[in-house]
Amino acid sequence: MQKLILFRHGAAEDAASAGSDAARALTDAGRQDTAIAARGLASIIGPVALLASSPLVRARQTADILAQEVQPQRRELCDLLAMSVDPGDVLAWAASREAEHVVLVGHEPQLAIAVGLALAGVPRGLVVFRKAGACMLEFGDRAGAGSGLLRWHMEPEQLGRLGTRLPAGDA
Repeated sequence: MQKLILFRHGAAEDAASAGSDAARALTDAGRQDTAIAARGLASIIGPVALLASSPLVRARQTADILAQEVQPQRRELCDLLAMSVDPGDVLAWAASREAEHVVLVGHEPQLAIAVGLALAGVPRGLVVFRKAGACMLEFGDRAGAGSGLLRWHMEPEQLGRLGTRLPAGDA
């Protein structure tokens, strides 16, 4: 069984000082929201085998924050997670990894299209990812088109609530 956690990067600056979209960095609020969502994510998935991210700055920074919480056994940059790459290639790449839990940090609309492809076999955005939002897809063996099951999909605020510990006596 393989479980893919798709995580959209946190909020990023509108324009990078270097001028390229690839260089856009997380904002302070984006870092904070991502850290809160990452704590919640870790509370439901624990440590992961592989954390892979798009090479774009905002995705790499998001992966750095996630790594502090989900403690991946290994990390990779994956050019296939960059925007405008065929989501089928992303699923095939994930299937080729010998890892049960794989977290992929990427961009919209590619993540939403990958969900549609995984669930229905059709490259169509079936969910909406807010920044620092995530979902988990489960596959019987390895990731593939039309063979996935959506286990959950959460907004960053929902993930954040999962990571909040109640004071003793309030549970």
